[in-house]
Amino acid sequence: MVTKPMIRTGARAPSPKPAVPAKTTVTTGTALAKPTTSKAPAKGLTFTHNGHRYRLDGMPVTGVTTILGGGIPKPALVRWAPRVVAEWVTDPANRERLETVLATAVRGLGTLAVLLSPVLPEATATLWAALGGNGPVSGTRIDRAWEWTGGTHVSPLEALFPRIEVPVA
Repeated sequence: MVTKPMIRTGARAPSPKPAVPAKTTVTTGTALAKPTTSKAPAKGLTFTHNGHRYRLDGMPVTGVTTILGGGIPKPALVRWAPRVVAEWVTDPANRERLETVLATAVRGLGTLAVLLSPVLPEATATLWAALGGNGPVSGTRIDRAWEWTGGTHVSPLEALFPRIEVPVA
């Protein structure tokens, strides 16, 4: 059984405001009059980089990190997520979807190995071997990264970027 965490943000969601149609105004003065049009609110989810704000159909939306930080204690989330994933993975009804998710992950990792091979040759060669990629990863053309072929099994893999332990003086 999959359980959902209770999310309490402590803040009320803004009441929806009706969308305002675009207005056309004419400015007059010493220059020639020229019509200007204001934009209607964008439909769907939009993101503003300069203010790091999300909007859904023109209305402000709280970001995921704000919701998690305000409602779910992060240690509780760390305990909850693996349990829910384990329940989902072991449910026989999810078998076909699980196979699709894992095949997509392997495909993405192989493509990533090809794309990063010029920059990280050793790490990507190790990943490529674990994924069962054919030939050396450096032999696969970058412009055809998504066309890579591999084996049917993924081998166990050591950490690609192990932690560097520095003795404290």
